[in-house]
Amino acid sequence: MLRHYRMSVSNRQIFRTYFQVAKRYKITGIFVFLCFGTGVVLNDLLLKTYYRDIFDLIAGTTPDAALWPGLMAILVKIIVVIFSFNVLWRIGDFCMTYQQANTLRELADFAQEKLQKHSYSFFIGNFSGSLVAKSKRFVRSFETLHDKIVFNFWMTGIELVGVMLILWYTSPQLGIFFLSWCVLYLGITYAYVRYRFPFDAAIASADSDETGDIADIVTNIINVKMFTSTAREMGRFKNTTMRKQVARLRAWNRDNVFRALQSVVMAALEIVGMYIALTLWISGEITAGTIILVQTYFILVSRSAWEIRQAMSDVFRALSDALELVEIIKQPLEVRDPVQPETSRIHKGEIAFKNVTFCYVPEKSVLSELNLTVECGQRVGLVGHSGAGKSTLFKLLLRFLDVSDGCIEIDGQDIRRITQDDLRRNISYVPQDPVLFHRSLYENIAYAKEGATREEVERAAKQAHADDFISKCPQGYDTLVGERGVKLSGGERQRVAIARAILKNAPILLLDEATSSLDSLSEKYIQEQLHELMKGKTTLAIAHRISTINQMDRIIVMQGGQIAEDGTHADLLKKEKGIYAELWSHQSDGFIVE
Repeated sequence: MLRHYRMSVSNRQIFRTYFQVAKRYKITGIFVFLCFGTGVVLNDLLLKTYYRDIFDLIAGTTPDAALWPGLMAILVKIIVVIFSFNVLWRIGDFCMTYQQANTLRELADFAQEKLQKHSYSFFIGNFSGSLVAKSKRFVRSFETLHDKIVFNFWMTGIELVGVMLILWYTSPQLGIFFLSWCVLYLGITYAYVRYRFPFDAAIASADSDETGDIADIVTNIINVKMFTSTAREMGRFKNTTMRKQVARLRAWNRDNVFRALQSVVMAALEIVGMYIALTLWISGEITAGTIILVQTYFILVSRSAWEIRQAMSDVFRALSDALELVEIIKQPLEVRDPVQPETSRIHKGEIAFKNVTFCYVPEKSVLSELNLTVECGQRVGLVGHSGAGKSTLFKLLLRFLDVSDGCIEIDGQDIRRITQDDLRRNISYVPQDPVLFHRSLYENIAYAKEGATREEVERAAKQAHADDFISKCPQGYDTLVGERGVKLSGGERQRVAIARAILKNAPILLLDEATSSLDSLSEKYIQEQLHELMKGKTTLAIAHRISTINQMDRIIVMQGGQIAEDGTHADLLKKEKGIYAELWSHQSDGFIVE
């Protein structure tokens, strides 16, 4: 069943969004309109009147050399018009090429910049493939809109106005008829295309779903293979393509009905127009050449009018393609930088969570009035069962999410008062499952520090024990890692992530099970390097393997979004029936047994 698509932004907002970028090339754009507009006047309007003059000059006469001077005068005019038209058209082509190429590039940059401003939670809630499709359609739609506006609306508009003026000058009856026909045709065409727009929006929405499904299946292809789910996934995908097919059929069948009506209106122009012209000729009001001119204009207008209906459909389809990304652009950002940000005062790295409450959904707190101070240079381990709020604490500190209540301060400064970039420049983060760019190993490590030298990158890789496996790769540091780093093992990706943290050398270090994918021997070496890395840094480390954090200055036990216990490893073990002591006694090879 086709879903009803409700538009949350207007066409005017879509055009305004495009104009934000396109206005930088408005001078070139003016030349485009002038060149092509003047070309229409010369080639489609003026040139036809010269052909009429030739016909009137030779009609009803016998071949005579005395006609040559008059004919040559008209031929000279024709040559001048054709030459001028071609020069203007080529200038218009060059201007349009320059304008479109630059605008399309800047629109792609604009779309990417707007997407990147959204928070981490936004990307978690949207298919990556769907976002890619929306972004590409947004850029591609501008090219369609620009072409249709210039070559169809602008040029056809000049053509219609010009024909109407010439016909009115020739005979008011012809002018009134043509004006009436234009109002009728354009009115019903515009009304139909507006009526059709939601169907185009439904097709675009179904297309985004289809692209998202493809990306989801490809990304999770190992799950599809392991769970022998090819048939199941094809069933889901066929449902998506069926929705797109239904949307297309509903739109295209309406097109077929409208084309039938359009054909009748077109035929009326030529038949009634010819009848009026012949009536005027019989009464001696116009010449035979004018009849040819009128019919030539009507054929020209019929062709252009037929194209303008399709152009209107293309424009509204382009608008519907752009709609979804413009909706995203217009969405309020989940995490905002302050309008007037303070200069960052983060140097030492003292962290304070003050009465922090956070809810993913209303009335269900993940963290509740949590208070925690981590002194400068202190190493703190975080343990607790799944869902206790450990990872949420990291996301709030990194401002991937904003607190629902309370505040987080670093060195006495509320992190919401500085920009997200300034905050994250002072934090190194090693996630449990690092994701890498489809770039070289060198580029992935160097990503942590802009302008890093080769020597710095290789030193960080050696400290993270990543140099061992990098040296065995076919191209060494220039080896491509594959999409999301799929060519590397989990342990290798973690060592690259640790090398990044070492290279970045920020005052605050966040470790989320940073050695979970390493073998025991590698973990021993890495733990030694991490302890070196932690020196002088404020460190928070999430651990499910308690043995990796028992040397920390302090261990925080979280339960139900609050701090249940706080102390050193030795102090917490002494607590009778303590949560940490129980977790320690239940661990197997350092892992917590749930």
